Amino acid sequence: MDSGLRVLLSTVLCLSQSLLISCSSQYPSFSSEPASLVQSRGSVARLHCLVSPPSAVVSWRFRALPLHQDTLPGVELSGGSLTISSLKPSHVGVYQCVAHLDHGPAIASRLARVDIAEISQYEDGRRRPLSVQDGSTVLIECPLPHSIPPARPRLRVRGEWMEESTDDYLVLPSGNLQIISVSVQHQGMYKCGAFNPVTGETVMQPHGTRLSVKHLDASSSVRIVYPTAPMTVKVQQSQPLTLECIMSGGPAPVAKWFKNGNEVTPGPLHQRQHNNLVFVMVARGDEGSYTCAAETEQGAVISANYTVNVLGKKKTRKGVTQGRSAAGDRGKVNVWPSSPQSLCLSWRASATSSSLLVPLLILPA
Repeated sequence: MDSGLRVLLSTVLCLSQSLLISCSSQYPSFSSEPASLVQSRGSVARLHCLVSPPSAVVSWRFRALPLHQDTLPGVELSGGSLTISSLKPSHVGVYQCVAHLDHGPAIASRLARVDIAEISQYEDGRRRPLSVQDGSTVLIECPLPHSIPPARPRLRVRGEWMEESTDDYLVLPSGNLQIISVSVQHQGMYKCGAFNPVTGETVMQPHGTRLSVKHLDASSSVRIVYPTAPMTVKVQQSQPLTLECIMSGGPAPVAKWFKNGNEVTPGPLHQRQHNNLVFVMVARGDEGSYTCAAETEQGAVISANYTVNVLGKKKTRKGVTQGRSAAGDRGKVNVWPSSPQSLCLSWRASATSSSLLVPLLILPA
């Protein structure tokens, strides 16, 4: 090989390696990123992002479009700080912080959603009488109304407020109230209620459920009270989850839980709460089909079914794609992750050109 060509190839190789290494080292990074928030209407809302090095230029995006000082009334921008002086519906949406070096690569923060806290009223309904057998398990259905953020149960139980479970009562995350073993002392009026944890506003069901308890010597047939139809549940990864399985009748049955046909063994992350299955923190592997099943004295099997879908961020995958230049020559593009917030991209314009593989940082979609 000609010595001049050898020197040229060595130079090209060194420059390519230097540029590729710089892709992972010479770009800004976030020390902190903006976090989603829910606040009351009219309150002051603030988003922050801290970037290194300090020389990096910081800008903001709102609803996927660049945000400038005069773009959105009531919003003040100051480097890594975004302040909404009085939160209004026009400010609701997704924000993102973007940092870049002069004529250099850029990175984008995670998405931060700004919402206004609110809670809807319960729908009007009639007073419901409920007569049950002494010693059975009782469910008073109280689906939570629409709320941002999600509402928390606050029930009116025989004239007293109740937000947390007690020895007799089980307040479930869905808003439902379960009485484990009902007796005459539980008779009375029950009203569904919920409150917004941000505004503190409480809404109540206009009409409640009047519970009466009767005593029968003979045992009653065992049946599933909730859920009475298959349910599909969507839950964010790392969030808690309770799958309810409420049965009535006597003698009280003990249910077993199955996932995709295999029995679920209770442990630190999957716990039993009476016949309910509690996930302390949902993982991706918890996705699947669940069945709560019990056998009656007559040998019949009764069951309730759930499908659990776990929502979460998808991982960036490495890949190589081929592109075509304007002249029709095929080019080669390489993409690989360089950090949790960004990708590296390199390309060669065509197979015959002598251009170098040039690394860039591109903003995530």
